[in-house]
Amino acid sequence: MHLTPDQIETEALSLPREDRARILEALIASLETDPEVERAWDEEVRRRIQDIRSGVTKLIPGEQVLKEVEDSLEENSRLWDEEADRRHRAFLAGELDAVPAKDALAQLRKRFMR
Repeated sequence: MHLTPDQIETEALSLPREDRARILEALIASLETDPEVERAWDEEVRRRIQDIRSGVTKLIPGEQVLKEVEDSLEENSRLWDEEADRRHRAFLAGELDAVPAKDALAQLRKRFMR
């Protein structure tokens, strides 16, 4: 018996969560297996390991990286809040025309989320 993709989907969605997850992982793995891509990643991994061993690349402790990311997020959040407050005050004072929210957010993201 040959099932259509719609029939397979219906049957798969009726399975328990664990079985759906297992099938999903198998399907994703089947899509990601490209010998050329795998070969390129192997080469990249070897190059990175060589760079670490030769001292070209220095490792940074994970705690330090996480702290730097956290600090950066806090700073960007603070700057974002300050800019939003500035624009709100300018709008209330009549110094700034109403800018569609989507455009304003895009401008802020461009400025602070580089």
